[in-house]
Amino acid sequence: MISDASIFPAGRYGRRRERRPARRGVTTFFMVAGAVVGLVLAMTLYQRYGTPDYRPQVVHFQLGPDHTTLRFEVHKAKEGPATCHVRARNRAGAEVGAADVPLPAGNPVTVTYTLKTSGPPVSAEVPACRAVSQ
Repeated sequence: MISDASIFPAGRYGRRRERRPARRGVTTFFMVAGAVVGLVLAMTLYQRYGTPDYRPQVVHFQLGPDHTTLRFEVHKAKEGPATCHVRARNRAGAEVGAADVPLPAGNPVTVTYTLKTSGPPVSAEVPACRAVSQ
């Protein structure tokens, strides 16, 4: 059997270190702790942002050369009035029209709105809704 001393000439490659015993307990502890922290963070973010107060959905939209008429429905967590932001985009994706549309109290609410645009639109959307500050 050949020893390590015969493979490497003494003093040429520096001092050889002894192997350390594996520390599986420390590694396992940090893996479990990281998983618990990640789970707590995911649950906290889901509770804060996972259940929206307003869920708008475009039911129908009709395009014109300088306007779009859209009908959308909003499911609200609260029965009070709200405001939804609507916008239209052109073929390049640029915004060509936008407005804030007031919603009456009730749940769900269906609204039809005609949005004037600065050019020919190809899509209409309702990206966000919020409560009306009183």
